[in-house]
Amino acid sequence: MLVLHVCLDERGQALLRAARREGLLSARGEHRALRVARTIADLNGCERVSPAHVGAALALRPDVSLAGARAA
Repeated sequence: MLVLHVCLDERGQALLRAARREGLLSARGEHRALRVARTIADLNGCERVSPAHVGAALALRPDVSLAGARAA
């Protein structure tokens, strides 16, 4: 269902791929980041989710690399 409401361009997809590759996001974490990005876009009055919205959603996640734990 989320895929219908969040249509990312190549740059937005690249941000998510990079976060997953670096171990900062799990599949569940990616889904949560997409939901937050969609919310940020809604609050900004945007129809589409931009890479800036994805970046903002990723920035809101706690930094798990400092704790040495895998992303949840």
